[in-house]
Amino acid sequence: MKLFIYKVYQKIKENILSPLKYAKFIGVCIGNNTIIMTKYFGSEPYLITIGNNSEIYTGVRFIAHVGAVWGIRNIYDK
Repeated sequence: MKLFIYKVYQKIKENILSPLKYAKFIGVCIGNNTIIMTKYFGSEPYLITIGNNSEIYTGVRFIAHVGAVWGIRNIYDK
C-alpha cells in the first residue's frame, strides 16, 4: 500500500502540479508575485517561507534545518 501511495504522490509531484502549486501543496509559505521553477524543498517544506517578488529557478534546492544539521554534527563529533 505504501508503494502505491508513493507512486501516486510522485505522479502528482511530477506531472499534475506546476512547481508553484506543488510548493503550496506541500506547505511552503509563498508570497505574492513569486516565480518558482524547482520542486526540491527538503524533508520539511512547511519550515520554508519565500517572500514577495521572489524568483526561484531550476537547480535551486531548499534544505530545512534537520538536513543541514546532520552534516555539521559529523564534522564536530570527530
